[in-house]
Amino acid sequence: MAGHILLAEDDKALSALMQDFFRAAGVAVTPAYDGEQALVLAQAQPFDLLVLDVMMPHLNGLEVCEAVRQESDVPVIFVTALGQERAQRAPWGSPDRGQSRTASRSSTRGSARRPSRSPWRRAEPQRCRR
Repeated sequence: MAGHILLAEDDKALSALMQDFFRAAGVAVTPAYDGEQALVLAQAQPFDLLVLDVMMPHLNGLEVCEAVRQESDVPVIFVTALGQERAQRAPWGSPDRGQSRTASRSSTRGSARRPSRSPWRRAEPQRCRR
């Protein structure tokens, strides 16, 4: 397998779907279902990528990221159920400033058929506070 991902998502159905997707791509996945479990796992072993749900019980994804950043610079992808407008007003920034990328279902529909027409512009990756 190529790479090892920590997937922290409290919605078990969505987590199972994402695990299937990553495993089909040949990536090893370790699931966590709340922020505390994610932090324990992230501190116990090295991962190539963290995929963190922003809104999880116990610790949210941003809190997990901040704690992990004390020890590691592992890349992080945030997943959120916030709508596009709410995500843009969230404390981590807005797409207009190149700090966050959000997508509605309508903006991603058909993107697999037309990857060259992606609505995303390139932006520098953002880091959690240390």
